[in-house]
Amino acid sequence: PSVLRAGTPELQILAPSGAAGRYLVGTASFGPEFKSPGLTRQVMPVVENESIGLACNPLDADNATAVKNRVALVLRGACTFTTKVKNAQNAGAVGVLVIDNTTAMPPAGLGGADPTITIPSGRIGLADGIKLLEAMTLTPGNRSSTVVARLGSNTAQLAGADVLGRVMLYTPNPRQPGSSVSHWDDSASRNLLMEPAINADLTQFVYPPYDLTL
Repeated sequence: PSVLRAGTPELQILAPSGAAGRYLVGTASFGPEFKSPGLTRQVMPVVENESIGLACNPLDADNATAVKNRVALVLRGACTFTTKVKNAQNAGAVGVLVIDNTTAMPPAGLGGADPTITIPSGRIGLADGIKLLEAMTLTPGNRSSTVVARLGSNTAQLAGADVLGRVMLYTPNPRQPGSSVSHWDDSASRNLLMEPAINADLTQFVYPPYDLTL
């Protein structure tokens, strides 16, 4: 508790019952953090060519109507995360979920920087994304969604620790050679990744709370 802050980002699906539960989510390095009690909204997919879209271009009128005041669901790929989120924001979305294109769990965060982004966003795993899409109709002329999500923070859990308060190592599935089980999990906050050259919030001080390795 003297190193990690209270509050683990959390995606909770409230409806439909078949998809309800807590989902692992990687949050963005841009835009606002997930807060408590969080943002609760209907989740609506961005549709391109009658399937889940990438949101790499400004959203058309149908998509803008669909995602306005809702959480936009988009697919990873083809452009930066900031581009996807900014296009959804410009269309009136109040949050964004990006479905990953791999089965790696837990999902990594969304990298990038854009100070003009003012809505929260995060990444979910491919299997979880498919589960949400099963509750949706994706055709442009007939789209609907019964998915309701809460993008929030579990203040009872430290960021980067398990429910018992033990700091987590980075152990993704599938394993990533050269990275797995060799450093703290990237969900930790404060940041424990020992990469001061690429993480602006890190330092060279090898003692707590700047680094837990010692």
